[in-house]
Amino acid sequence: MKDKQRQNRQSPHTTVYQIHAAFAFDSCIKSKLRLTKVYNGSTISNVLLATYRARVPVIAFSPAYVRAGALMSLHSTPRQIGIQAFAIAKTHLTGNTGISLQYPTDFTVVLNEQVARSLDLVLDERSLTERLKRSERRP
Repeated sequence: MKDKQRQNRQSPHTTVYQIHAAFAFDSCIKSKLRLTKVYNGSTISNVLLATYRARVPVIAFSPAYVRAGALMSLHSTPRQIGIQAFAIAKTHLTGNTGISLQYPTDFTVVLNEQVARSLDLVLDERSLTERLKRSERRP
């Protein structure tokens, strides 16, 4: 049994394409009601513990979940959203009324280095952020 566990364990040089991750909360757009039944303050610690024991990294939308045990979060800070809102308002005030809804244009990555180490993942917060931002600019 231990041999099988060792075979399933990935090396520290795991590439992004080999990582199976739980993208927590991706259904929040579809159904907020269903989301609160599954992920809430009384269940999230058990969800994160179960995924950690199963060696499934969790990628969340808030740094609070990183503090609670998620591998990383990808989120926009209030400051980043405020800068974008200012730019939209400024554009609107100059006469451009054709402004549509937008996704955030800037984001932050927060990494839980302890969880990454225990999952044998070699990740760097700064380089990961830079790579993600470069890939966002591709057509």
